[in-house]
Amino acid sequence: MLKALKNIKLKDFFSIPNLITYLRFALIPAIIWAYCTLENGVLTAVFVAVSALTDVVDGKIARRFNQVTDVGKALDPIADKLTQATMMYCLLSKYELMLSVLIILIVKEIFMVVTALLETKVTNQINGALWYSKACTVFLYAVMLILMFFPNIQLTIANILLILSAVAMIVSTALYGVYRFKRIFRTKESK
Repeated sequence: MLKALKNIKLKDFFSIPNLITYLRFALIPAIIWAYCTLENGVLTAVFVAVSALTDVVDGKIARRFNQVTDVGKALDPIADKLTQATMMYCLLSKYELMLSVLIILIVKEIFMVVTALLETKVTNQINGALWYSKACTVFLYAVMLILMFFPNIQLTIANILLILSAVAMIVSTALYGVYRFKRIFRTKESK
């Protein structure tokens, strides 16, 4: 794990993709303000959409201009998860089932951090997000945007979307668990 941290350079914190990621962190209080204080679902959805757009843009820039960094690999999912948790927090008062979805997100992220630390310790590499994690993130953003943008959506439809969100997170977590433990065991066997 120390080898992976030694590869991080100060300039990595200031790459264009990482600066864009910092904008996503800055949008978190704006999302809470728009939804909880102004009670404006449309403005909240706009902030969330900008956050989601910057998520796509920072990744494309990083890959296109060879600016993928370990800092970015670490910050990007943190920004995603904090934004998702923020959206869920905002919607807690409106949808009772949201508490269960938020708990699943928290358990999932604890699992992800623990397995990422184990994987990094064994492989000395920090890995980026895999496709099923990205698909889960896109789905969660879409569901949260729908619930924010359409505040009068039928409760049955909202609950179905929330159940599907929970299932997406559980499946993504299980796939990550399999992937990471396979990498850990393969690395240990090759040493």
